[in-house]
Amino acid sequence: MRITPDRPRSQPGSPLQRPIRWPLAAGLVTGLCACTPDPSKLQVTYGPWSPLHEGSAPQGPVVPVSRVLTQGNGPRVEPGMMIEVNAVTTFGEKQVNVPARDKVRDLGRHWIYVAFDSDGLPDPGTMELKTAEDAAAKVFGAGGSRFAASFIGLPLGHKVTFGPRPDQTESRSIVGGLGVVPFGSFERYAGNKPMARDSGAPVYTKTPELDNETTLEIVRLCKGHAAQRLVTLQDTTEISIAQDIGRSHTTSQPRWMYLREARWTGTCNDGKAMHFDYGPVLVSPPPGRDVGLGISQLFGPWVMQAWQKIDLGVASGP
Repeated sequence: MRITPDRPRSQPGSPLQRPIRWPLAAGLVTGLCACTPDPSKLQVTYGPWSPLHEGSAPQGPVVPVSRVLTQGNGPRVEPGMMIEVNAVTTFGEKQVNVPARDKVRDLGRHWIYVAFDSDGLPDPGTMELKTAEDAAAKVFGAGGSRFAASFIGLPLGHKVTFGPRPDQTESRSIVGGLGVVPFGSFERYAGNKPMARDSGAPVYTKTPELDNETTLEIVRLCKGHAAQRLVTLQDTTEISIAQDIGRSHTTSQPRWMYLREARWTGTCNDGKAMHFDYGPVLVSPPPGRDVGLGISQLFGPWVMQAWQKIDLGVASGP
């Protein structure tokens, strides 16, 4: 399985770009003893996979196609697809910090997930992430992007450039972004999986402010579906808790952590299978449950190891 890069999901300043800080349940608790509980004693329960809810394409104008360089004649992009594009950026004369030898830069292949936020959900900075719909729209980041929506209806093989974004006022020359992960928050992914640290690449269009331009060719379409599930961690190993100065006590009182993970699986137009795993990410306890004592040295390492096992991309071979 090879890893192919993709575009970031969150926009600058979004809550998903803030540094990840594990809560008490991850073991960052003052007064916890330096003992080392046995990781094999951690109880992991996986819930059933259920469909990941997706909203409709955003209302209003999408990013317009500026020029069609090659007319595609294959199947057309539909909502819910993963599309693979090849990107080439030509830097104009106004981009004075780019040497002449680098004015044309082949950025290679990237993924775009043509899926959108669930309708009517609250701001992710203030909401509690409990339901599958919450997880779909805010944790796993179906982005509501006008850039992704602009591909709907374009055929396989289409090679195009884009015009300015109608909803962007600051840098009208940048119409979208290509990075590593099409599914979920790139910042969260990079923070948990160091191999994914990749600055990505902006997609440009010519404007009076900047004469850069990016050509995108649709080279693969993949149909499939997204699903999510609840993962419950339970720790009942004996730990020592600081009571006050000079005193502590041991306990095996249960403590829990609740997470969700997601997966997109499908088949591409060339018959190859592909998928993107994502997570697990921390969510609030389901209704009627709590975190118990809320202290564990086992939760954080387990989550980091789970992220290291994530696999992305198209299956290798014929």
